Amino acid sequence: MANYDLSILSDTEFEELAKDILTTHLNMDFKTFRGGRDKGIDLLYSQEGEETIVQVKHYVKSTFSNLKTAIRDEYKKMCKRNPKRYILFVSMDLSVNQCDELIGLMNGFIKSASDIFDLKRITSLLSSPKFTWIEEKYYKLWLANTTVISNILHNAQQNNIMYIVEQIRNNIPLYVITEDYFIAKRKLDKSGLLLIHGEPGVGKTVLANLLIFNYLESNFKPKFVIGHDISELEKILSRDSEEKEIIFIDDFLGSNFVELMNGNTESRLVSFILKYIQKPNKRVVLTSRTTIFNRASLEFEKLNQIQDKIVHHSIELNSYSALEKAEILYNHFYFLLNDRNYFNEILIDSRYMKIIRHKNYNPRIIQFFADKSRLNEIAVKDYYSFIMTKLDNPEDIWKYEYESKITNEERILVDTLLSFNQATKYEYLERGFENRYSYEIKVNSFIRSHNMFNKALKVLNTAFVSFEMDTDGNKLVKFLNPSIVDFLKHYFTENVSDIKRIIMGIKFIDQLYIFNPGELLKEGLINLPNNYIDFIGEFLINNFDDIEEIRHSKMKYLTMLSKATKIFDKEIEEIQYDYFNKVIDSETFQHFLDEETIYSILENSNSDSKVISLFLDNIDTIFILVISNSNYVEELAKWLELFCKLDNISCAKLLNEEYFIEKFKELIESDFENYFDEVASEFFNYTDYITIEQYNCYSFDEKSIENDISDFIDEFKYQSINLIKQAIENIYSDVQLVIEDVMEEHEYKTS
Repeated sequence: MANYDLSILSDTEFEELAKDILTTHLNMDFKTFRGGRDKGIDLLYSQEGEETIVQVKHYVKSTFSNLKTAIRDEYKKMCKRNPKRYILFVSMDLSVNQCDELIGLMNGFIKSASDIFDLKRITSLLSSPKFTWIEEKYYKLWLANTTVISNILHNAQQNNIMYIVEQIRNNIPLYVITEDYFIAKRKLDKSGLLLIHGEPGVGKTVLANLLIFNYLESNFKPKFVIGHDISELEKILSRDSEEKEIIFIDDFLGSNFVELMNGNTESRLVSFILKYIQKPNKRVVLTSRTTIFNRASLEFEKLNQIQDKIVHHSIELNSYSALEKAEILYNHFYFLLNDRNYFNEILIDSRYMKIIRHKNYNPRIIQFFADKSRLNEIAVKDYYSFIMTKLDNPEDIWKYEYESKITNEERILVDTLLSFNQATKYEYLERGFENRYSYEIKVNSFIRSHNMFNKALKVLNTAFVSFEMDTDGNKLVKFLNPSIVDFLKHYFTENVSDIKRIIMGIKFIDQLYIFNPGELLKEGLINLPNNYIDFIGEFLINNFDDIEEIRHSKMKYLTMLSKATKIFDKEIEEIQYDYFNKVIDSETFQHFLDEETIYSILENSNSDSKVISLFLDNIDTIFILVISNSNYVEELAKWLELFCKLDNISCAKLLNEEYFIEKFKELIESDFENYFDEVASEFFNYTDYITIEQYNCYSFDEKSIENDISDFIDEFKYQSINLIKQAIENIYSDVQLVIEDVMEEHEYKTS
């Protein structure tokens, strides 16, 4: 028999549950009695003038003594009403003696123990086949099933995600399960991919968390990655097709947008999505703001090409209905507010209707209003006016907190976290904070206090920031919710002079990428005037050796700056020259963006520069480095075009090397597999696709491919680089033939 933790239900949800259970069990059509609080009636059944009254007591965290006190009051009310039958429905486990005591207190109104439905009896009824529909209707009951919770927590411990699971579990009482959840789950079950998109505050991450929680019970391993870097995510995924995994990329375009504009992340992202569609043991959940997804689909060719495919596997969350808004409001106030008096303030004259109808209503703001720690300075009588004022001016919510409620040191920590693009590892945040703190002590006469980072973090926890653990066991710090980031973005756009202090205190180049000076980065979080290009350039040149790298390359940033300003040409060329020398001496890339950075340097350097001369003297080494690190044919083609432009004779010679021919063939085969995945998923349904994967459908005539490559190399010496693209098209022309062969074979085997 299943056990249920009914504490995750609010009193109104428990009352609705009681109505459905008793209506089904007793075959009596109970009606909710809205005047119940005053007259001792929660549910009422009336026939031919005779009444059956049900009193529902959600006393899951109360005591038997409190229940007895309430029952004594109920007896006085029943003496006036004199019903034919009185039923007690209570979320408390009662002993036989306790039931007898309650029957005695009601002095005849409770006829027998069969009219008392306690926790044990409720659980027994829910476990019978007759009531399976109730668990489907009240989905939170599934989340309250202790067996389910035990399985999920065991999975969490095995996969080092206990912190994340506990965070989701703790928020379950606040959730309102809508039809969107069931639509989303059906789509994810069917195709393996789901994009949840909508505007800020509509519950995208909440829905994703519920889906993840569900799959944990089925032993799926969740996979997250800090910064949502696709290459990092691919590293932690299992190569075992039988291993169950659910991959969650929150705000999958918001964090990657800059990289999509600069490099091959777009290709990796698209390939990743195509790779995991319709895999039987893999699930991918993505979230994005609708406006960002639509813009990315328009601006990026590869995303545009698969937009229809993604949209087919997506759900858009729109605004909540008035009823759903009311349920969200009630759940937040019921579970988070300790003082009922505050809640009573919004019940006066149905004030809550103005709240749920307000144009700026969203669950994030409601959670802010229900945070008991913020009510210390607000009198009960002022609570409703406080809510309406903040709804009228939502930006003031965080402005007041940021400017008036935290210290300078705590503000430094908030600014530092923002500079890491909203989230980072604990160790990086600590080092970033200490660097900025030292700058403020040196320049602005701050007085150092012992262990200030941890003191500030402790104060900000649950107020501005929250913690998570990634799947590698790293402690992560992120903002409590995206509305804080929206506020800070607006705040610093209006107060750009404050940004200079943030820049002067950075420790990692990654912290610069949130700024967009003179549209240099196009999608930087905070736009800055053109004159900040020179300010950042001077800072970066003066501190180049001291600045460290996490995911982004400082050389790449400096190279971008060189395109926007000529003031530092000489200094930048010297740094680029030293950087190039280190790469050549080590014969390896030190950073995963080195290849992209070197390309940018060579592409934009003058033909008579020191950097170009160094390149020409070491073209063989650079060529091998580039070839060995290329992951896509398009990357390789781009590099060959540049090599040809800089030294056509040497390039033609290098193309005859055996390692190049082997690498080119390898990339063609890899691209072929990805291309087949994409095309096959268009032709076959889910079941067929799994069957097709069992065929050796990726095999093709290797000798023919080698001949195509050899022909291309022979002709390349005498003709243009466009032959690369032509050769690729020739090789892909056989793909359709392979697809057709597989389809014919499939039809034969299934007919």
